[in-house]
Amino acid sequence: MICGRENFNSSSLEKLAVKLSEEHASLYKDLELERGIEISLDEAREILREYTHYGVIVDNVLASIAARYVTLPWVHVIGGVFTRKEYRGRGYAKAVVSALTREAVTSGALVGLHVEEDIKPAIRVYKNLGYKITKTRTWIFAHP
Repeated sequence: MICGRENFNSSSLEKLAVKLSEEHASLYKDLELERGIEISLDEAREILREYTHYGVIVDNVLASIAARYVTLPWVHVIGGVFTRKEYRGRGYAKAVVSALTREAVTSGALVGLHVEEDIKPAIRVYKNLGYKITKTRTWIFAHP
């Protein structure tokens, strides 16, 4: 899916999104553990240094997150969108994706992201922000 400046519809909840930094490493580490990914605090700090992340923090818990993994002058790529189960349906994913999308389209870039076809709630969120489906592809995942 892609979104450009002319299509972007920001979320009214975007103000809840916080740009994450190394100081959020322990919250990030805890969220990754919920996703089944075990990382150290040092690894969490490095990831937050390397890629731009936005999150919604509720009662000192990182409830939702999204990251920008590619930043080129003409295109940004968003990924890693995740909301803890107990916080879903509150607009938090929309808030973090909106914050990242705003940064991209303000710079003049298009924004791309991918989503599985059967994750209808995510597709609804992205479409509401102005994203359009441009292409569908079959993905093959290998788990060692």
